[in-house]
Amino acid sequence: MGLAPGSKSPALALRLRARSVAPSSFPFLSNLLPAEGGGLLKKVEMLDAKKRARRRSESYAAQASDRATTQIGLFQQPARGFRRVAQLRLNARGRGCSAVQSPVAFAAMASRMGSLVAAVVLATLLDVVASGCSRSASEGGFKVALLNPGPISDAGWNAAAYDGLLAVRDQLGAEISQAETRTPPEFEQAFRDYARRGFRLVIGHGFEFQDAAAKVAPDFPNTVFITTSGNTVRPNVAPIVFRLEEATYVLGELAARMAPNGSACAVGGMEIPSVKSTFLAFAAGADHARAGYRVTTSYLGNWDDVGAARTATLALIDRGCRFVLQNADAAGPGVFQAAAERGIFAFGSNRAQHEVGPTAVLASAVIDIPAAFVAVAREVKEGTFKSRIIEEHMDDGAIAVVYSPTLAVKIPADVRGLVDATEAAIRAGSLKVPTAEF
Repeated sequence: MGLAPGSKSPALALRLRARSVAPSSFPFLSNLLPAEGGGLLKKVEMLDAKKRARRRSESYAAQASDRATTQIGLFQQPARGFRRVAQLRLNARGRGCSAVQSPVAFAAMASRMGSLVAAVVLATLLDVVASGCSRSASEGGFKVALLNPGPISDAGWNAAAYDGLLAVRDQLGAEISQAETRTPPEFEQAFRDYARRGFRLVIGHGFEFQDAAAKVAPDFPNTVFITTSGNTVRPNVAPIVFRLEEATYVLGELAARMAPNGSACAVGGMEIPSVKSTFLAFAAGADHARAGYRVTTSYLGNWDDVGAARTATLALIDRGCRFVLQNADAAGPGVFQAAAERGIFAFGSNRAQHEVGPTAVLASAVIDIPAAFVAVAREVKEGTFKSRIIEEHMDDGAIAVVYSPTLAVKIPADVRGLVDATEAAIRAGSLKVPTAEF
């Protein structure tokens, strides 16, 4: 008994009111809840509740139990689940997707399920907004999912990946879905959930996804699992390794040449090998320009604490830092804020970020993630995918240094000439940038 878009579910309204769930707390549910109960209770009581509710709710509960578990622990954290529904609904609007019909009303009939009701309702709504692009799984379309470790609003690493997912949709006609997952159990659960639903390609965006991908992959040989970093290769698991170090090396040289008597610093989110490698190259670039040039690094322990990023950066500036590179995802704007406050330059990463910090971001180390995603998705769609480590470099256009159009004029012409020559040497292969092994 699915709901047509925009229709109301009287039963769901009554169940939510009975559980003291205020519609005003969740505006996106307003189209499901009538203003007045009226004679609805009498109509619901007329249903053959003992047969219909038990049969339908038990069937749906079995599915919803698994879905609730895979969607960020809804049983333990229903409030977080409702926030997730809101996020996914916004994502779906941005993708141009419409929700498929889903048996929301069945959840309302689960009158004897006690504490499971909230989880069932949440799981149903997640099914509506998360898996609800216009084609259903049974139609066998090409389906691609993306797992992000942080919000796609970060204007950096996660936003670039979401741009890539949209490019896959637009260029290959894929049905797409996106989920934010933050812990290894969530990585594994989401990989399994998408594979069960017939997604042929699932991308875990980061080094941290590779163990979960390797664990899940043998159970789903028809799904390809890609991680954006790492070295784990299985018959249907492969990493895309973006050699962002080539761009951060150039930025390190730029910092040392523009502030030869100062020092540079780098602020990261989590201390993972891929981030450490970009900082290693940044320091090597600075040392190439001025032997022994000091570069200090700091890690926040998370990807989204803007305040902590600002505080850490201010502390580094107080110790003499005159150029700062950030690789902290959603926390990055805190680095730019501190740089702007103290009048020093900052470098962005993963995406051109001069619009995020217009008075501070001199240049960014940028990855063309959309092109990489489209290339691997095309292989999967056409059945030509071969598992291997896929490396992306400056010489094939995947990595670049992008300068702020308004601040680039502050770079002395001789300095710009030197760093441009270094970039050209990297592209030609005559200069090998050091990286961390991982």
